[in-house]
Amino acid sequence: MSWMSLDGATSRSHQGPPSKVAVIDVGSHSIHMVIAKIRKGGFRIVGRYREAVGLGYGTLVEGRLSPQVMAAGLRTLKAMAASAAREGVEYVLSVATSAIREAANGAEFIQRARTELGVDVAVISGHDEARLIFRAVSSAFDLAGKRVLVADIGGGSVEVVQAYDGQIEWQSSLKLGAVRMTEEFIESDPPEPTEICALRTYVDKRLRPLKLRAFGVKSDLMIATSGTFRRLAAMAHARRTGKAPADIHGCELERRELSRLRALLCAQTVAERERMSGLSQRRARVIVAGAVVAEALMDAFGQRTVRISDWALREGVILELIDATLAESGSARISKSAPSRGKGSRLSPPWLSVLS
Repeated sequence: MSWMSLDGATSRSHQGPPSKVAVIDVGSHSIHMVIAKIRKGGFRIVGRYREAVGLGYGTLVEGRLSPQVMAAGLRTLKAMAASAAREGVEYVLSVATSAIREAANGAEFIQRARTELGVDVAVISGHDEARLIFRAVSSAFDLAGKRVLVADIGGGSVEVVQAYDGQIEWQSSLKLGAVRMTEEFIESDPPEPTEICALRTYVDKRLRPLKLRAFGVKSDLMIATSGTFRRLAAMAHARRTGKAPADIHGCELERRELSRLRALLCAQTVAERERMSGLSQRRARVIVAGAVVAEALMDAFGQRTVRISDWALREGVILELIDATLAESGSARISKSAPSRGKGSRLSPPWLSVLS
């Protein structure tokens, strides 16, 4: 197993993982980077970077990255790669989701990132995205003997996984992300009730097959990741206690709290939402659609409470990379709860080509 160097120009083989790595998640709403120190028995996040680039704005509807959006994404990748180098990161892996996956000129973005910046970006499928999110969540929580639902609301897509005792029973990726739903349904500021109604009707229809799939199988717990759920939970906590939570991981969001919060957000303009919650302008614009999708997810699976996970796709990538190197060296895989990843447990060949 070889790990790509930061500049993409060279690689060298390791008997195990390098000591410090970075994972960049090129999402439809934001580009995130985490820096992790790899150590025996696990890893520790030592740095987080985020930029609300908005690659999905326009792209998810029009089907192409505009020159402006593409340039902004490349600038952000360049800045994050430079930050990783300053932090002493040995190797970096970038992954892209809905916006790049669906854009007709997504390959151009990938090529320019490689040739202009020396950064390889692996485009992952919705299937792999869901599995990697669950990989992270199953290491962040003790899921032994429990049936759980895991949901992630991204900018372009929603990933849902049902698992029992660490084994994935089924998983799905749906085009219901907060950016996509905002651009398709919400034009008014504040949104009109008819827009919210149309959005909820559409989301319920798309979730119906999953609702039927889970029918009669009660989950012990629903766990949510992503900026949308995390922000909603933080806002609800602040309204309940008068202050933001010190740590969002493990916090709970009740369905009744979410309903009240969604109603409040729907009554506000983007500017009012930004002032109320400290959201960025882009997040303030899409949080209403995100709240509607969050409500629909909880209702579809009969969940009155959702628990928030701070670990998601990026941490799942780190765990998967460590597993791959340990498997090659014959060592035991790293995990807190030692979950099984179920079907399709290895990264696909296109993924591995980035590391080889």
